[in-house]
Amino acid sequence: VGAGAAAYRFIQAYREKNREDELHIFSKEEYPFYNRVLLPEYINEELPWESLLKLKRGELEKLKVNLYPKNGIHKIDAQGKKVVDGLGQTHSYDLLILATGSRAFVPSEVRIDLPGRFTMRERGDADRLKRYLAETGLPPMEQHVVIVGGGLLGLELAAALKKVNINISIIQRAPRLMERQLDPISSRLLAEDVSERGIQLYFDNEVSTVFEDKESQYTLLVNLKTGRTLRCNAIVYAIGTRPNITLAQEAGLETRKGV
Repeated sequence: VGAGAAAYRFIQAYREKNREDELHIFSKEEYPFYNRVLLPEYINEELPWESLLKLKRGELEKLKVNLYPKNGIHKIDAQGKKVVDGLGQTHSYDLLILATGSRAFVPSEVRIDLPGRFTMRERGDADRLKRYLAETGLPPMEQHVVIVGGGLLGLELAAALKKVNINISIIQRAPRLMERQLDPISSRLLAEDVSERGIQLYFDNEVSTVFEDKESQYTLLVNLKTGRTLRCNAIVYAIGTRPNITLAQEAGLETRKGV
């Protein structure tokens, strides 16, 4: 269950030892087995989609894998060794591997379903952001994207968008960048490099509210807790992930911070 990096490595390792067993892969995503880390380069079109694929054309057939894209598993019957997919079909199994990965964390008060609000976890997110920015009709140098989160994903997305001259602001709750990974000196040097690229940094800050500008289409008003208001075209929440453990919990499996 799942078609990310873990499932990809499992398939490869399993097929090295066993070419006979049937392998069935269920994925909620339409596009399986790709490098999520490179999504920022896909957004700014530095890399074509094919460069992100882990499995090239024909490799899935060679591995003898039955893939079910856009069709996740909704229920597990552990005792009966059966699963129910998103289409309501029941499938039996001898061995079930849960490789459900994680999802982007979004604060409960955020209306991510409204226009101009995005996360960045899968290709669908990247395509929606690309399409939305194109729909603004503005040249890149007149577009402004606010990124919430100064971690690795937020910084990589900021750098990728800045390469195509989009204006970027990063809202960071902590007093420095990547505070969990870097010591204070390294973090300061990183912040200097980011600033030199023309990216605005707002430390010790959080987003309070986000409203649509009624007088200008594709424009948002992002109010920070320090009182500042930023006008932008889109806001991307890059503030970490949460493990997808609901399926395992409903099946009665022991979970903590993951499966």
